[in-house]
Amino acid sequence: MLEYIDINKIFPHEEIDYSNLEKIRTLVKKHQNQIFKPIIIDKNSYVVLDWHHRLEIAKELGFNQVPAILFDYFDDNLILETLNGLSKKDVIDKAKEKKLFPPKTTFHYLIKNWEKKHISEFF
Repeated sequence: MLEYIDINKIFPHEEIDYSNLEKIRTLVKKHQNQIFKPIIIDKNSYVVLDWHHRLEIAKELGFNQVPAILFDYFDDNLILETLNGLSKKDVIDKAKEKKLFPPKTTFHYLIKNWEKKHISEFF
């Protein structure tokens, strides 16, 4: 379900890749400063699961709220994959401590109808 979330309540967990940020910034400007895809967030901790760059651009543009899709991060159908064995709790704890992981440290997948896809493919 789409909701609008106060931008100050949201916690990123990964650093920004500035080359990717510039590409997305250009795309957002082309669409008249609209953040056209919702940011994917854990409904309990407000930790960003995907679209960190869109959150950063929303901050730059002075948005007070962003469109978001809220998930229960601990739902068994939401899968975290990392190269270094991080747990979902690790991701949330570091985000709340404002200790960000490097870009592309985590990958989140959703299992729906017996198919596993990157979470961003659903939105």
